[in-house]
Amino acid sequence: MRLKILLLVSGILFVCSCSNPSKPPAAVVPPTTSAAPVKAEVPARVEVAKSEMICKRDGKKRSLEVESLKPKGCKLWYARYELRNSIASSVKGNDHCEQVREKIRTRLVDAGFECMTVTNGDAQKTAESAKK
Repeated sequence: MRLKILLLVSGILFVCSCSNPSKPPAAVVPPTTSAAPVKAEVPARVEVAKSEMICKRDGKKRSLEVESLKPKGCKLWYARYELRNSIASSVKGNDHCEQVREKIRTRLVDAGFECMTVTNGDAQKTAESAKK
């Protein structure tokens, strides 16, 4: 019984001693007004071009979009069921994103999807449907 009480008290002391002490409030610094307006900086990475691939099967749709970034780099977006996620990126160029997109396209075609590339509103068939 004494051992249980001792362990309980030591556990409570341990938990209480590990909590952070309250911090003093930060000093409030009045905002400074400047005479010259501040210019907004343009981010270093601005998207330049997009290349989208749409794969369809039995009313199901998958979308793979390579987003080229400026000055160089890319992001690969995968969309299904109205959810869009970034699944690959690179800071060295578009090669990595295009390789991952091709790997996923191959898997989708093997699963029976028919894929088309859409660039600037023009659709081009890039893959055959899966062999039956």
